[in-house]
Amino acid sequence: MDLLPKAQVNIVLSDHNVEKTIEAIMAAARTGKEGDGLIFIYPVDDVVRIRTGERGREALMYPDDIDTRRGVRNGR
Repeated sequence: MDLLPKAQVNIVLSDHNVEKTIEAIMAAARTGKEGDGLIFIYPVDDVVRIRTGERGREALMYPDDIDTRRGVRNGR
């Protein structure tokens, strides 16, 4: 049995960035051959930053992240 090497990448992002991210991954990863991979899309119910106890969007934000640079607020 021949097995192809695999890599897993996990990304958590705002809903408005999902389609753009899918397009970018497909443009970079598509060879047209078996083994190009799969993209799984899951909702994230909540997130907690362990260090500060922040939850939700605040836990995901950091200085100079893409949404902050674009002036996006409340995930929109």
